[in-house]
Formats: sequence, C-alpha cells, structure tokens
Amino acid sequence: MRKMHDWGEDVDTEDLAVLRETVRQGSISRAARSLSMSQPTVSRRIMRLERELRCTLLDRHLPSLRPTREGLFVVRFAEAVAAEERRLREELVRGVPLHGEIDIAASTTPAERIVPELLARFAKESPNVQARLHVMDSQMVETCIVERRCDVGFMGLAPRLGLLSAVPVAEDVLSLAVPSTHPLAAREEVEAGELLGLPFVEREAGSATRTFVEETLRSTGLPFECRHVAAEVSSPHSLLAAVRSGHGVGFVSTALLPVLGVKALRVKGVRLSRSLYLVFLKEGLTPVAEAFARTADVLVDQAPRHGARADP
Repeated sequence: MRKMHDWGEDVDTEDLAVLRETVRQGSISRAARSLSMSQPTVSRRIMRLERELRCTLLDRHLPSLRPTREGLFVVRFAEAVAAEERRLREELVRGVPLHGEIDIAASTTPAERIVPELLARFAKESPNVQARLHVMDSQMVETCIVERRCDVGFMGLAPRLGLLSAVPVAEDVLSLAVPSTHPLAAREEVEAGELLGLPFVEREAGSATRTFVEETLRSTGLPFECRHVAAEVSSPHSLLAAVRSGHGVGFVSTALLPVLGVKALRVKGVRLSRSLYLVFLKEGLTPVAEAFARTADVLVDQAPRHGARADP
C-alpha cells in the first residue's frame, strides 16, 4: 500500500482514490456502489484523509457533495501523482526486456477458446515473463481480480463489480447441442417453446454461459426456469460428452463444434451472441499485464495503466 508524506502524515493513496470517486459521483452512496464498498467504509476513508490532512475535503451541506477548496487541491494533486507514476513506469520499461509474472483468471469458455493462443503469442513476445492461468467460473474471476490474486481475467459476461473495467476482445455465438441420434438432429433450428420439453445438461451455477442463456431466453418471455435440468457439468467439453452420450441437450460455444455425435441447432428468432471480455481493476494495469493486454489486441488507451484514473 503506497503512502505519501507531503503533509507530515501518512496518506494512503487508496483513500485518495476513494475521494476522487466520491467527488466524481457526487455522493457517498453512489461512490460506494461504484467501488463495491459499504457506505460506512467510504465515509471512514474520507474522514481519515481529513484527519490526516487536518482540513475539510468535502462540503456536506449541499444536495450533491462538492470538494472544498482544499479538497479540490487534493484531488488535483492525486491526479498529478498518478500521471507522474504512469510516466515513470513508461520510462522504466521502455527498451528494457520485460521480466516478471502474471496471473490470469479465465472462465472456461475463454480459457478453451482464446486464452491458449494468447498465451503462446505472449510467450514468444515476452519469454522472460512467467504466466499462470487459473480456470474458474465467471463470478470467481471477478473476485480473484478484486482481491488482487490475479492481474487480469477473461469472462463471458461484463463484470458486475464496480471496481472492474472490461474490454471486449472476441465474439462468441452459442448453439443448442443435441445428440446426432436425437429427432431434432434432422433440423437446423428449434422453436424456443420446444426447449421446455427437453432434458438439459447445464453448466454449473456461476457460469457466464449459463447466466447468458437464462437471461436471453427469459427476455423473450420463455419461462426457461421451468426447464428440466438432467445434469450439471463444469466445462464445455464435459457438456458435449454428456450430450453425445444422450444424457440431454445443452448450450455451448459454436466455436467448439462440430463434434462427432453432436448436432448444433439454432433457436429460431433468438440471438445467442455475446462478447468475451478482458477484465481488470479500474485503477489500471501493471507493465506486465499491459503487455499482455497488447497481445490480446486491446488498445492501451482503453485499458488505463496502473495508478491511472479510469473513466467510469
């Protein structure tokens, strides 16, 4: 945790980030939601700053919180420090071979579809960096990054925690996989209403694929929660194996098909297309993570560097 000593006291720069977000949002409650913190935590951090700097930073008598003259100075100072830190990091890494480690969290569909190729390309470009891939469901990807156990992540839904930013890096289309011996296998598409009469092989709770399918089909008015779930599995390949064995039908990335013994069907009138996202903390990327983001063809100015202010 970085500290500053310019006022004769230890000032936590994470507290400064909370102040910046509160000023940007205009209220402690909105800042708390954006930062995935409780309101008391946000208030406590701001009061700690005021105590350590010996001044009032927010005018609390207005309908919308505004910085005092001193508060505006502190926010501007914090932005200047962040900009200087970014420039320092750029100078340090320019022309120097990249060394270090990176921990990457990925939900199963991106882990099987796009991450292996990215890791191979990154290893060629940065041979002195050790990359570790951790495969988990999408909810765990978010938690892993917020808790700083992983540097970046990949998932099949936009993150729901306010501390995270996301950049789409690939498109993924889902199909209904049925056994090639199933009566539906003679067709190219199925009516949405027919789904409720089928036994389903589902991904586990927390899977972005499962969440996306459920939300998309419910948006059409189909009571998809009434479907019959015959089995739950933990990966797309397990799902395809269960479908091939005749255990049921299930939704899977079309990119993983065709598979022997399985037929892919469309759902008539339903668009089952989503983005796969690179996700990272809003405060930015470390130099190693930034280099990996470039490998993923992410524009650097879309993914703020570590310590830089991220746009909401």
